[in-house]
Amino acid sequence: MITLEKLSSFCNVLNQNGVKYILIGGCAVILHGLERPTCDIDFLIENTEENINRIKKALLTYLDVDTVKEITPDMFRKYKVVRVGLGDYYVDFMTQIGDVDYKVAESDAYIEKINNVEIPVAGLDTMIKLKQGFRESDIKDRLFLEGKKHYLKEKEKNKNPTI
Repeated sequence: MITLEKLSSFCNVLNQNGVKYILIGGCAVILHGLERPTCDIDFLIENTEENINRIKKALLTYLDVDTVKEITPDMFRKYKVVRVGLGDYYVDFMTQIGDVDYKVAESDAYIEKINNVEIPVAGLDTMIKLKQGFRESDIKDRLFLEGKKHYLKEKEKNKNPTI
């Protein structure tokens, strides 16, 4: 189970190494306000060799050199998800999901501060796009996110009524 402590600790290491990432998946849904469990941390990353090298450097905090050496930029081109086990949880790195890549997600991302760590989180529109799957968890997440979006629109409309 991912805790806010694990999330902020790992993101702090990514930040210290200058990794360009955006939090997506279950952890992002939790930060949007839905209380639910998750067993991994999902990131959408900038797909550059420089950024992947920064990720590898960050992973040295958790893994031995030989394990980190196995991670190559080609893996990010070849596989949709590069999954890394960090003891009792997994971290998934993705460069693109459907038509959503780092640049697209960056357009509506916001910063969530947890334990004094700034974490870039995918915004509502991006998260709704990413949650179009048919798994029960994706459907529940999408319904929550769409409901939140509707609520915020109504709240804004009622804040500025037109005559």
